[in-house]
Amino acid sequence: MPPGFCKIDDEGIEVEVLEGRSRPLDIVSLEFAAEFLDRAREALARVGALAARRFNLWVGGSEGLHLPSWVARATVQSALADLPDRLAAGDVYARVD
Repeated sequence: MPPGFCKIDDEGIEVEVLEGRSRPLDIVSLEFAAEFLDRAREALARVGALAARRFNLWVGGSEGLHLPSWVARATVQSALADLPDRLAAGDVYARVD
């Protein structure tokens, strides 16, 4: 039985870690940082290909999720692009339901 939650914190090689998955996980957390935002976007696409449909993010230093509700992947990708550089670190969460 696969785990219900998986945190992937691999300093920019999340895509490679996800390439080893053939089945979805219920919830995945992907770390992002300013220097790896392009890789974070690639990892989001891979998670989406594994059936993740709803997304949110946590930005370092905040007390809760950045967006008020779970949203489509494109919305999270836009939110990542809009973050000021000083805040560009945190986790993206992806879930199947």
